[in-house]
Amino acid sequence: MKPHTAASAFILALGLSTAPAYAHHALSKVAQDKVVTLTGTIEEFRWTQPHGWVLVAVQDPDLTINAWSIETAPPTVLARRGWTPTSLMPGQHVTLTIHPLRDGGRGGALISVTAQNGHVMHSE
Repeated sequence: MKPHTAASAFILALGLSTAPAYAHHALSKVAQDKVVTLTGTIEEFRWTQPHGWVLVAVQDPDLTINAWSIETAPPTVLARRGWTPTSLMPGQHVTLTIHPLRDGGRGGALISVTAQNGHVMHSE
């Protein structure tokens, strides 16, 4: 094998071997084996790279309202699933299904959102 061909093959193999680890970096913080359902009001929807964010106010059983930060799939993935930057609007009442944070914090990774009219939008 010629030296430049071997070097090119090595660089290609190295690049391909690191892509899956980089692509799933955010999931290490969430408990993928757990699912939590939250009901609340959208405060903000951030259509940003590398992942979008849903900020939602959730009322706990003791009537305390807490802010949750939920990470979504990247906007390119959301768009392929029919989402737009205005799919979630402040004041909208929703039910979210998430994988919660491993540390028990108020956050997680979005699985799906159900609007009051029953329309379901998937993130995963």
